[in-house]
Amino acid sequence: MAVRSADDLTHALRDREEGDYFEGESFYEYIDTEEDGNGFENEDEELEDDTLSEESARGRRTFIRGRNGYKWSRNASEVSLESPQMHVPSPAANVLHISSPLDAWSELFTDELLSIIVTNEKIAMNFRDSDEGETPASRKETDVLEIKAYIGLLYYAGATGQSKQSVAEMWSSEFGVPFYVSVMSRPRFEVLSSVLRFDDKQTREAREASDIFAPIREIWDLFIKRCRENYIPSNNLTIDKQLLGFNGNFSG
Repeated sequence: MAVRSADDLTHALRDREEGDYFEGESFYEYIDTEEDGNGFENEDEELEDDTLSEESARGRRTFIRGRNGYKWSRNASEVSLESPQMHVPSPAANVLHISSPLDAWSELFTDELLSIIVTNEKIAMNFRDSDEGETPASRKETDVLEIKAYIGLLYYAGATGQSKQSVAEMWSSEFGVPFYVSVMSRPRFEVLSSVLRFDDKQTREAREASDIFAPIREIWDLFIKRCRENYIPSNNLTIDKQLLGFNGNFSG
């Protein structure tokens, strides 16, 4: 089939009667016959003077209308060479110096955050009765360094698949792992576990009247703040849900 130019199509269609515009099978059988002659859908859009003059001189229209009513431009549209600005997610500038997992962890769980745990553990310790077999060393006041060691033991137990074992098995001289004993004694670990607090239980009830998240609110807000300060997300984010085990009552 011979290829016809736009001028040939124009002359051919001009010779046809008005009622024949919609009868053929050619997709471009009907050429737009707008009175303005420049073929724009919106009057606000204007061609450059030289382009308009050229189109008028050649007797061509800017658009061709198909049988389905769509307008098709004779001229290729301009393509922007500018790429859309994309933001690549990355750590913030203040944490680019991090070189170890401990440094990265410490940027999220700061000493300020851990000090809240230390303060509330001391309060809980004062209200705790001594168990038989506890020594003064196992009931001494804790500090940030020891809380880090305690959390490290929890990480280690989870990473080695021992989190389901009893404390007696973990510290057993026969079946246990020497690593636990090298960090702290079993009685000390049990005491810290029994007084682990994220808030002051004595004032919790009053705070829960206006905030059901009160038992962990202070630490949670600090943690979220550190996440925002240390990580720059991309423009596109996906929020998903995760179901965690929880032994307690909650109403949201």
